[in-house]
Formats: sequence, C-alpha cells, structure tokens
Amino acid sequence: ALLGLILALAGCASSSIGNSYYLLNAAQTADEQQTPRIDNSNQLLIEPVVLADFLNQKFLVMQKSNQLYVSETHQWAEPLAGSITQAIAEELRTDLSDWRVSKSRLNPGDRSAYTLLVAIDQFHPNDKSQVSLKGSFQVRSGKDLVMEDHFFISQALKQDGFSQSVSQLRDLLSQLATQTVSYT
Repeated sequence: ALLGLILALAGCASSSIGNSYYLLNAAQTADEQQTPRIDNSNQLLIEPVVLADFLNQKFLVMQKSNQLYVSETHQWAEPLAGSITQAIAEELRTDLSDWRVSKSRLNPGDRSAYTLLVAIDQFHPNDKSQVSLKGSFQVRSGKDLVMEDHFFISQALKQDGFSQSVSQLRDLLSQLATQTVSYT
C-alpha cells in the first residue's frame, strides 16, 4: 500500500508540467465590438483560410532549417484556420470602415460582393528568432479574378517564447490585411 502511494505521488509530480494554450484573437469588450453596417453597397466576404497540412493541427510549430518541431505542450486554444480567418476579418473591418466585411455570404444569391481567399504556407517562429507569414491571396468579384498575389511577411522576435511569437504572428496578420486592402 505504501509503495502504491509513493508511485501515485511520483506520477502526480512528474505530470505537474502543464500545457499552455494560446488564443490568436483577444476577446473584445462591448465597447470594441463594431455595430453592423447597414449599407450593403461594398461587401467583402472572407472565405475560410486554407492552411498547409503541417499547420492544420492544435500544436504550435517552430522551424529550424528544413525541419519542423511540434510542441505538444504549446497548443492553439481554437482551430487555427478559424482563428486566422477571424483575425483577418477583424482587421479588414477596421481598415475598410465603409465596407461590410463578413465571414459568410450576406445574401446567398448575391454574387456582387468581393471575395477574399487566403492560403497560408508558413505561420510560425523559426530558430533565427523571427516569425513569418507566407502564402497567397486572391480577390474575386463574382467569378472574376480581380487580383492574385503572394506574400511573405516576417518580423524579428522581440523576446523568446511562444507567447511572444503568437502575439507577433497576430501582428503579421494585421500587416497582411493592410496589404490586401490596397486591392479592394
């Protein structure tokens, strides 16, 4: 019985290292939430972001040269593709104040709205103390391609750690939104 108690306590002690969960989008207060736009003349639909397979998981990733390291103790609190789509939508609502920005079609039969499609190939820190965002985007009007472009945005980490990396990755999404605004 004493041996069982010792083993049980040893098991609890070894599992004291907990997981860290990260949100890409901070919760908005009631004052920060935007009121819905009534004017529908300028509409932008944000399609769900498409992620590279290695990013489409709950664990945070770091790149060292041509190897990827997955941290099982540092995880996204929400599905990453949805969080990135939400972040881009929030930024565009701010940047395009006279537009109605939505993550879903406002009127299912309406094809007059612009559509933004984003594919992300990199969204992680690396061993050179940088975070990077790489991918491509398209802006469409109905079925017509208005603009297609590739992007690579990086930033030196201000301090080490996944928490800082997540904060700066969010900043990169803000820069991407600003880049896409010039095409709408």
